[in-house]
Amino acid sequence: MRLSIKQGLLGLVLAAFVLRALFTVYGAPVYIGMPAPLCYSFGDATSYMWAAENLIDKGHFTFDFLEPDAAFGRLPGYPLFYGLHYLLFGPVRAIYATAWSQVVLDSLAVLLVFAIVRRLAPRSRFAPWVGAALYASYPFIIFWVPMVYTELMATDVTLLIFYAMLRYSGSGRAAFGLGLLVAVGLFTREYLGLFLPIVLLWVVWQKGGFARRQAWTAAVLVGLGFGALYATWPIRNYLSYHRIELLKPKTAGYASHKEDLDEYRSWVHAWTNDENPWIEKIAEGSGPIAFPAGVFANATEAARAQELITLARQCGSSFFMQREAASSTHYGLEQEKAAAAAHLPITGGSGQSIYRSIYTVYRDTAYMMHDSTYLHFRNHNCNAEVGAGFRALRQSYARQHPVGYWLHVPGSNLFKAFFKSSTNGSFGGAKDVAIRILFGYRSLLLLVGLLALWVHRREPAMWAVALFVGGMIFFICLIMRNLEMRYLLQADVLMLLPAAVLLGELADRLLNRRLAPAQPLPAEAA
Repeated sequence: MRLSIKQGLLGLVLAAFVLRALFTVYGAPVYIGMPAPLCYSFGDATSYMWAAENLIDKGHFTFDFLEPDAAFGRLPGYPLFYGLHYLLFGPVRAIYATAWSQVVLDSLAVLLVFAIVRRLAPRSRFAPWVGAALYASYPFIIFWVPMVYTELMATDVTLLIFYAMLRYSGSGRAAFGLGLLVAVGLFTREYLGLFLPIVLLWVVWQKGGFARRQAWTAAVLVGLGFGALYATWPIRNYLSYHRIELLKPKTAGYASHKEDLDEYRSWVHAWTNDENPWIEKIAEGSGPIAFPAGVFANATEAARAQELITLARQCGSSFFMQREAASSTHYGLEQEKAAAAAHLPITGGSGQSIYRSIYTVYRDTAYMMHDSTYLHFRNHNCNAEVGAGFRALRQSYARQHPVGYWLHVPGSNLFKAFFKSSTNGSFGGAKDVAIRILFGYRSLLLLVGLLALWVHRREPAMWAVALFVGGMIFFICLIMRNLEMRYLLQADVLMLLPAAVLLGELADRLLNRRLAPAQPLPAEAA
């Protein structure tokens, strides 16, 4: 008995839901090492949560009242999504509700993938099913499903933008709507702003090229749709804070990422793509740091680096925050675990952590204003001097190694983007083997996707995929120089689409060959 398309899709959506639900309930607590909901809201998640909570409870969109930049540090898309759950379900259940909403939404995203691949390969019988199955079971998507981060929502919005682009009907309303969607993507995760030039090129091509008046009209309507929504953000920033902030500050408003640490990281990224051990050495160590050979042009620079390290430890506010957080967060996390087990709220009504270290990014405002040590580092730091010193070292390194500066770290990042095989920490035994297998599976799918882009290089939609993926990789690997694999999640998902087309077409050929009637032998052979 053959299943209908609706039945098959329902089965895939249910399978996706089961996989995501199982990871949400069992996998995340085990892998992260914390009970729910802490395993959904670690790290950067709290900045999105508390920006929303402070807006609802205090009337100010900021995750840290003591840091002016924090009012601009989070774009409004995801905090508003979380804030809706906070309003509907309250502070205790908001994290759970957000996680389960994402489980449902990403299960339904399987339908989007099916529809997209069907348009990419309309003559293929299997390609849409391959795409939907790949997405339903893709482990790197499933990991982020319950997390209160932008990764999952940004991925679903990416698919929605791409689907709407492929379905573009040529009408003015459709062009305006595409611009709005791209602005939603930008507000969710700023990298998705890469879709704006791609969508503009797409509508111009659909309208016959730049020589056609209709093409320019469509492009203008896309721009108007984008601008109508995007403009609300800089207007809010200027009217509320009398500040021109078009997107967000470089360090996103974190008290632990001021000029001292930011310039140190930029210098480290000049010669390595692994910043973590070097940040730990300066933030948590006490003696001189042994840097790799070739980092300094001469002994004077090497001595200057050690002077800056000593200065940063003495009066750099970011390194003070990093040091205090590292030494005292453990107790707070243990208290949070106990609260979660007892189904008690982790945050108070003001959006501040009840238990976590007061020296982390998210602090009790009233308490900190009476903390003399914090106030000293806040008001009498040497961030500018430390930052200027490491900036000079980075510029010197770039002059001394003009080729290596632009090739070594970006090249290492590019290799990591396609062939990463392990996580930063080692779990040992079967877990490490499983992680290598999963990353190997990812690399294989990326290579298939690249091959598919080449095979179908005459298809405009494949060029749209290539432009987005290439733009993300270029910006993250070459400009940012700081690659975390989660930054590439949306690019990963778009690469699944051409991979599904190629694999589906291969399945079509194999099946047709099996079902083809046997050819009679020539008379001579008979």
